[in-house]
Amino acid sequence: MCDENCNEVSAHIAAVADYDTDSLREAVVFATQNRMFSVRDLSPEAMSGSITTYPQLSPEWFAQRQNRITGSRLSQFLFMKTLQDMKNAWSYSFGGVPKPPIDAHGLVRCRWGQKHEIYAVYSLLMHFPDMFFMDVSFRLHPAHPSWMGCTSDGIVTCAHDRERRLLEIKCPYGDFEGSGAKAFKAFPQYYIPQLIMQQLCYGIPTTLFVIWTKQAFKVYKVEFDIAYAETLVRFLTEFYVGDKGDLCTHEPYMKMRIAELRDATASFKKRCCTTQNPRGGYQIPSGTYEAIAQHLRH
Repeated sequence: MCDENCNEVSAHIAAVADYDTDSLREAVVFATQNRMFSVRDLSPEAMSGSITTYPQLSPEWFAQRQNRITGSRLSQFLFMKTLQDMKNAWSYSFGGVPKPPIDAHGLVRCRWGQKHEIYAVYSLLMHFPDMFFMDVSFRLHPAHPSWMGCTSDGIVTCAHDRERRLLEIKCPYGDFEGSGAKAFKAFPQYYIPQLIMQQLCYGIPTTLFVIWTKQAFKVYKVEFDIAYAETLVRFLTEFYVGDKGDLCTHEPYMKMRIAELRDATASFKKRCCTTQNPRGGYQIPSGTYEAIAQHLRH
């Protein structure tokens, strides 16, 4: 049951994000001088078999995620403690067992993130005037299409170098009470498996990882790392075979493999956070609420 704080957050979300997604998107397209596109605008002939044009959160999009391990589910492995945790994760991913419903606070966090990703895109495009953005849909892993896939928040390209970069956005809902700017004081390493899986699935080796709040947003540049990718795929392959392997049947082995994945993730974080990509990220003022509202009013 939602407590008083949860109700207050829900009321705040309703007050500041009361436009539908299409209206917000139209406003951003206008405000950024048509530098925002959608994969849905492409012709079927332009698409490959491993990528679709189904909008995120549509029934077709959810159907594609069934019986596959997806990027958004990977952080769970870094927090697992028992063999039962691993077995439950396998059942939810491949065994056809429905996941328990999200609690009230979880729903609030999801709604906040979904509603404010568009603000993050707006902030990014306004700060980088030669940048173009395209949203994308579900993408299958090229080597494991039957059981692995993910969805990036988009692809960005800058006119000065024409290099494609993936975009992943996080909008911590704690921003409601003014704490969002402090939500991630350093690079949140539990998102690293998701970022690397996206790079594998889309075949794009660079990701802009954006953390957006009303006060400011941080931008991290994350480069593909083959050593970490091999570690991650080996782990997920063991997970996929379920009770036919040791990962889902022997707790000591499971804990050893979890520890190895955690260590590899921490090591990747250290390599990722170079002097060109400081641990605090590249912090930029946001100031998007009134700007977008002004364009919507006109």
